[in-house]
Amino acid sequence: MTAHLRTIGPRMAQLLNALYDRSQTTFTLLDVKEITGLEPALASSLLNKAIRRGLITRLKGGVYMVNPAELGSTVEYGGNPYLIARSLAGDAPCYLGYATAMEIHRMVTQPQFVIFIAATRRFAKSDCERD
Repeated sequence: MTAHLRTIGPRMAQLLNALYDRSQTTFTLLDVKEITGLEPALASSLLNKAIRRGLITRLKGGVYMVNPAELGSTVEYGGNPYLIARSLAGDAPCYLGYATAMEIHRMVTQPQFVIFIAATRRFAKSDCERD
């Protein structure tokens, strides 16, 4: 089994440093373009290479998550499901609700494996599922 090399170039270092400075673990393609100044095609190429190296995870089209360096050669990272849920909702006003809220407040006796979001607009199922 070959280990994934977590090497980064100057653009990826610029992106990761800016995201860490913002305390931003999830980000969009728009954030990448803003931080790096790259055109959309080059920004996408940068992200695809970072995904292959295990530096980031694609949550859905245009939404990504930084994988912590502490993972070593592991490329699968679940992250904080509540922060990911918020990122997947995009700019729609929303809150964690139903069984998810009950779990946060320790009002359930069994673990919840699905995160429920209440939002002001309807999402297609594909909008909220991780690839």
